[in-house]
Amino acid sequence: MVSAQTNEEASRIFGEVHDMMKKPHGEGEVEDGGISNPSLSDCITDGNLFVSLSPEWTEEDKAAWLVDGILPMKENGILHSTHGVGKTFFLLDLSCCIATGIPFFGHSVEQGVVAFIGAEGKRSFKKRLKLWCLNHSEADEKLVLGNNANLVFLNPEVPDPLVRKDLPQWNRIIRVLKEKYGERMRAVFIDTLSTHNDGDENSEKTAKDYLLGAKKAMIELECTVCSAHHNVKNATEMRGSSGFGGNVDFLLELRDLRKFGETESSCVFRTEKFKDAEANLYWFCRFKTEKIPECFERNGNPATSKVITSFDFIGGEEDYSKIRPSDAERAKKKEEILSLLRRFLSERGIPEFNTYALRDFLKKERPECSDGWIRQQISIGDTSHGYLKKWMDNGWVHRIDRVDENGDALHDIFAASPDIIPN
Repeated sequence: MVSAQTNEEASRIFGEVHDMMKKPHGEGEVEDGGISNPSLSDCITDGNLFVSLSPEWTEEDKAAWLVDGILPMKENGILHSTHGVGKTFFLLDLSCCIATGIPFFGHSVEQGVVAFIGAEGKRSFKKRLKLWCLNHSEADEKLVLGNNANLVFLNPEVPDPLVRKDLPQWNRIIRVLKEKYGERMRAVFIDTLSTHNDGDENSEKTAKDYLLGAKKAMIELECTVCSAHHNVKNATEMRGSSGFGGNVDFLLELRDLRKFGETESSCVFRTEKFKDAEANLYWFCRFKTEKIPECFERNGNPATSKVITSFDFIGGEEDYSKIRPSDAERAKKKEEILSLLRRFLSERGIPEFNTYALRDFLKKERPECSDGWIRQQISIGDTSHGYLKKWMDNGWVHRIDRVDENGDALHDIFAASPDIIPN
């Protein structure tokens, strides 16, 4: 236990360390981070087999934060959510703040180097970083983009590494980061856990091997290591072995609000588990899609990306439950939408309301967009709801706002957009 710390740290936590146990910092270390001195265990006698904690409370005893209240310092953890909520996007935003020293929506950060081990969405990284810089004019762009940036990415030509303490490629990555950036290292973000892992993720051994690799990076680089991971489909639980969540220092969660009737541009951030601080706190996070000036795609259209526009504190579980729609409220809203869709289809000569009718309608009117949706193995209700939302998002149908005889607004009629879906 003492060998994993400096003598000063051990003395502060446990009181004076036995002279025989002291060693010059850095001596006796081997490749796996252990101690090669075979006589060290002989220093443990009956007299010092148990030690007591020192009574003084110092700054070092307080919870240390890389991003205050959001991301612990020098710990190993996981950020998880369902697919497409914004894990990569959220970690990139945190990366930019750490690299530049800019607070994350009022949460102070420890500035330094962030290594992003990304496997998904690599083509969109530059767009996201450029838009972040445009929305943070006070930040030094050279710390995010350029040869001397504090935010670095694994070379795309390098095969995606497996995070395991006994693998040469992972040890090489740790060694190079340590040699090049040393004490400036603040975080390693791994995106995603499943991409950089091997074996059955439901196996405890697989979880243990992965976490040992992440912990090795945390110890040797003396920085925070956080992996992005997927949830079970349509659930809040992480995929794979319970060993992933049970054996990390912290767990963070992004909750998809689309099922609550919110748009795709919002989510809830939750501190699910902390080792040294209060957890189970919630924030409401909103995104916005913006054009990037002077950046164009190959088809000539302006390049776009998303930026976080707000990150508002909600409170604890009780506060979150007050703003979250109940199951009954969500069911009522969903039934209202399905009722509108039934009317929409009925007015176009489709009296029977089921997945097959929707499939036939889409194949006829919008063949280029129907195949992907039809393959989804979900219920008729969910499928129908998804179709209507997709039609609205693409402007194929739109609401008609009108008033009744009392002047009250009515928002329960849909119409087809001209030249897209025939009336």
